[in-house]
Amino acid sequence: MSVDDNAPASSDPLQEIAEAIRSVTGAERSAIVFGEDGNSSIHFVAATGPFADRIREARGPAEGSGLCGNVLDGSCSILSKSTLGDDRVHQGHAVEMGISTALGAPVFHAGEPFAVLMALNRRDGRSFSEEDELALNSYASEVAGPLWQLASAMSG
Repeated sequence: MSVDDNAPASSDPLQEIAEAIRSVTGAERSAIVFGEDGNSSIHFVAATGPFADRIREARGPAEGSGLCGNVLDGSCSILSKSTLGDDRVHQGHAVEMGISTALGAPVFHAGEPFAVLMALNRRDGRSFSEEDELALNSYASEVAGPLWQLASAMSG
């Protein structure tokens, strides 16, 4: 699934992109996280699947946030085939929300990361793979323009 300029307008384009993350990766759940204040803070702007209502609109410091903060800080994707004991993933969140495998891909504008696409748990119960990581990175490139426009509109 992709953002198509000829497609009918969605009532929430961020949720549409979050749903597409699930299609691209086979994920049970997904999230879009914007970096704010020079990426020192994070803002979950869209989420799907279990716990979506809880994390959607959540904000906090990027440092110590786990996967999304580490992706923004490192400017590269992170594949966690098994989140248990993976210090790149917030262990409290992984345990509390039952996240066993995770994938995060940065979204870039002008060479700098400004957002993270997250895929959490595969629907088939397997771990995410390098192929899933490539697919999510490709999708992140595809939606970078529309996401930048949405982020710019939100920051006002």
